[in-house]
Amino acid sequence: MNERGVRVMSKIVTFLSLGLIVMTVSLSEPVAAQERLVYIRPQVKVSRDHIVLADFVQNPEVLSPSELKLEVLPLNSDEQSRRLSLVGLAYLLQRYRQLHDLQLAGPQTIIVERDMSGQMAERLRQSIEAYLEVTPPWRDWTCRVVLSSADRELLRSLPATVVEFRVNARESRRRLGAVRIRVACLDGDRRVIREFDLYPQIQRRLQAVALRRDVPRGKILEEDDLVLTAIWVDSDVNEYLTAFDQAVNHEVNRSRAAGEFLLRSELLNPVVVKRGDIVWVTATSGGLSVQTSVKALQSGRIGDNIRVQNPTSRKEFSVRITGNRRAQLATR
Repeated sequence: MNERGVRVMSKIVTFLSLGLIVMTVSLSEPVAAQERLVYIRPQVKVSRDHIVLADFVQNPEVLSPSELKLEVLPLNSDEQSRRLSLVGLAYLLQRYRQLHDLQLAGPQTIIVERDMSGQMAERLRQSIEAYLEVTPPWRDWTCRVVLSSADRELLRSLPATVVEFRVNARESRRRLGAVRIRVACLDGDRRVIREFDLYPQIQRRLQAVALRRDVPRGKILEEDDLVLTAIWVDSDVNEYLTAFDQAVNHEVNRSRAAGEFLLRSELLNPVVVKRGDIVWVTATSGGLSVQTSVKALQSGRIGDNIRVQNPTSRKEFSVRITGNRRAQLATR
């Protein structure tokens, strides 16, 4: 190494509780400026072929975003692990002048391993989606699969000999959300070497009704207030509206912001009868149907039961609202 080569400082500290020998390495000769101390991980796991400085660092806040992205060394595609000394890491970083004020603190030896779980997770996700594409009811939908952190952690324990997955949905009424999937891991000879259950999130893509603009509480929706927008759902899709006519002429039960999706439970039928209105009531008995006009004593929406009064006899009774100023004689 040249005069700016790696200098191992004389102080070596042993942390007995961790069983690690930690040394401090400077990337340059002492300078007047304040040096930055960077703590290096004892073990690095990556799924990429190129390892960057951020993969090694335990306290990234002392480095700039551009420094964290600096490439340290490549990992060959067939290379599963590599050992690197702290001095060797410092030597690799010397080519970046902006890092010459760094001091590295960490174990004498750093273990760099290829994390196969990322690649396996992607292969497994693709296998599940391929299964859904040919299996009812998912084959009639547009679906995607999201693996949980627990699923990904389980994949870390799989041997590198796994080259293929065979999946099958377990008996369950759930079709969206956390669905139980049986996974068989196959090696290169298509032998099953391990089986387990996963609960990935299965989501369905819908074109759902959303708001084009902000609307206040009590607003009666018009078609111009609405827009169809794609959404991924992992719960009851029946709560979402998929056509404008399911929302037009309905009242919102609270103020809503532009871009929000409308749910059936948040819409009210409009008030179609107001107190004092003349309402036409239909009474049916067998094949006979009779209509009469009455005065509404209460306001109401479609489906509500309200009290009305016969203007001639002054008799009061209940009717069920069926439309705009129309009702059906309520039955017990």
